[in-house]
Amino acid sequence: MRLEGGIFNDFICSGDDLDIIATVQISKDSDGNHSYSGLLLENRIPVHLLGLLDEFHELSNSMSFSLVEPILEEIAKYKLRLKYSGLEIFDLLIEGNSISFVTTEPSIG
Repeated sequence: MRLEGGIFNDFICSGDDLDIIATVQISKDSDGNHSYSGLLLENRIPVHLLGLLDEFHELSNSMSFSLVEPILEEIAKYKLRLKYSGLEIFDLLIEGNSISFVTTEPSIG
């Protein structure tokens, strides 16, 4: 559902059955065509996935890229995507009720 100012509501889904794991209010970032950020309105993201996301960002920030690949493979098993557009979600970052992600696979290293 599109709101004013390019902001819209959507759902983050997981798996082939598109299980809804989060409700978000997001907008496309001005600094890139594939970056989105906004608010996490409802969070049903599995605890295991949240741990993987935290570990991924910690390793990425510490430049431990050789350790990132197995974590990315585990995250990929969740098949994260936006419900309405069907866009795949990569580099998902959750800080409190803030959320950001990209919709093209980032290169690592």
